[in-house]
Amino acid sequence: MSIAPQDQSPENAQIQGADTLEAALAEKTKTGGVPTGTWEPAYLNVQRQLDDDELKQSGAQKMLLANLDRAEAQALENRAYVDRFHAADKSAAVLQSRLKTQNALEVLYGVGLAAGGVIVGMTPSMWAYKPLGPILLGIGIVLFITSIAVRIILK
Repeated sequence: MSIAPQDQSPENAQIQGADTLEAALAEKTKTGGVPTGTWEPAYLNVQRQLDDDELKQSGAQKMLLANLDRAEAQALENRAYVDRFHAADKSAAVLQSRLKTQNALEVLYGVGLAAGGVIVGMTPSMWAYKPLGPILLGIGIVLFITSIAVRIILK
């Protein structure tokens, strides 16, 4: 994007070579201008510093007041967006926390089912050791049923 100058002054020639708005504003800043938050091509080449005599003119005062009113209105509009952003950010944080908890419970569910299944599967080989076989069977069944019950309750 090339910025077309209105006259061929050396300052405008530098700006004309700029490919982007940021480069043009950087060039304007180097030459003494103050960059604004928005790009207004009509004001890009205007000298930004005013002396006391220029500030006393009613036209300059009206332009400054109009710009101030516009900036205040934009600030009020932005405040609504900021408030909405914070509410959405808080909601996203709560949902992420819930998701982490849900993921942890899913992992525990899988581990409980797997451990319970392995323990119940080991029970026939341990059945010969009388106190150990029934105990392992009980632990395996409790793990298996508890995992399923927790999953049903949380869904």
